[in-house]
Amino acid sequence: MKFLNVYRIVNSISSSNSFVLFTVFADDVWLVDCGDIEPILEWMHDNGKTLIKGVFITHSHYDHIYGLNNLLSIYPNLRIYTSLFGIAGLLSDKLNLSRYMESSFVCAVKSNIFEVSDNEKICLWNNVFLEAFFTPGHDKSCLVYRVDNSIFTGDSFIPGLKVVASFPNSNKEDAVISKSRILSLSKGCNLYPGHGEIYENFQLEKYI
Repeated sequence: MKFLNVYRIVNSISSSNSFVLFTVFADDVWLVDCGDIEPILEWMHDNGKTLIKGVFITHSHYDHIYGLNNLLSIYPNLRIYTSLFGIAGLLSDKLNLSRYMESSFVCAVKSNIFEVSDNEKICLWNNVFLEAFFTPGHDKSCLVYRVDNSIFTGDSFIPGLKVVASFPNSNKEDAVISKSRILSLSKGCNLYPGHGEIYENFQLEKYI
């Protein structure tokens, strides 16, 4: 039986993706990345969902995090999950690159941020767990998340595109290692990248 459902939102900045993770058995939802919050709230209203429990950050670049403060103002108990490097990025407009854009971003509430470990499992709902995997390369903060047969790769892997590893905290060698790990983790999964379309039943042999 399929428990997890995913709704994709294409954000106004850089056409980044945010994803709503939900199940028909619960009124609460989780997010992977957070850009524009208006379409998230509209979707929740239309689908009878009442609470966002938390956000899993794939990496702390501005186009994947800029909605967090607006979301925190609505859900003050919101939990934000990221790596240690991701925490640094959420708290620094230099690291998250927003210093060089029209408006800078720093997460307003540090106490709502929780560090995740490599291979850590987090319970979303009863018997539904999310696994976190470190995938540095595009940025030191990069994480991939897997729930059942769904994997969320952020900018660590976008099928058909070379990983961008030209930012100050990028590393080309790490990107190659992380891509290999992601391909292994993605077998038989629906793949949800940080930009672009969803890949159902991802066939890795097309991209190696």
